[in-house]
Amino acid sequence: MEIHTVVVCDDNWGISKDGCLPFGTKKEAAHFYRFIADTSHLPPGRKNVLIMGRKTWTVETPADAPQSRSVTYNFLLSKTLKERPEEVDGIVSSVEEFVTLMESPRWKDKIGRIYNIGGGQACEAIYASKYCGRAYMSLVRGDFHCDTFAPNLDKDENFKRVEKSFAYESLIPDGIQKEENGTEWTVNIYERYDKKESSD
Repeated sequence: MEIHTVVVCDDNWGISKDGCLPFGTKKEAAHFYRFIADTSHLPPGRKNVLIMGRKTWTVETPADAPQSRSVTYNFLLSKTLKERPEEVDGIVSSVEEFVTLMESPRWKDKIGRIYNIGGGQACEAIYASKYCGRAYMSLVRGDFHCDTFAPNLDKDENFKRVEKSFAYESLIPDGIQKEENGTEWTVNIYERYDKKESSD
């Protein structure tokens, strides 16, 4: 089982500011929602799974977000949260507990791809696990003075940039994308290549 990551960040790998997404990138947001919800290459009836930290669940999303949370299964990774919020399918305290749940008879025939969507601590936990899949990072040009950050994979010797190689990755736009306000962004794909060490 692989847990992929889909996160948007700025030049400093910042991902949020004051509990909000500061980027104002509507085209990137539309790409994000389309990518995580896509089931065109899955068996009928399956939905993708999102796992995220508690704070990511409460990050303010754009009012015109093109989908509801019901198009995916949603799980929170938290050691402290006890009460399950509305539209959350479960709470897990570790990556291992989450994988065990996904492989259980209750879930294994319902799920498609699994995506971590942040925040920083969730990324760190998943990147360090043997279940780490690809990381699809939307890199927005500029400094948005964020106060929460994702690990910088360009500086992590355990990760390398890779090209698209799976059918569902055809949804990822090539090259530099430009918003109406002039903000530019690209999607880079990273892959961990030392998974053996993390599983020892």
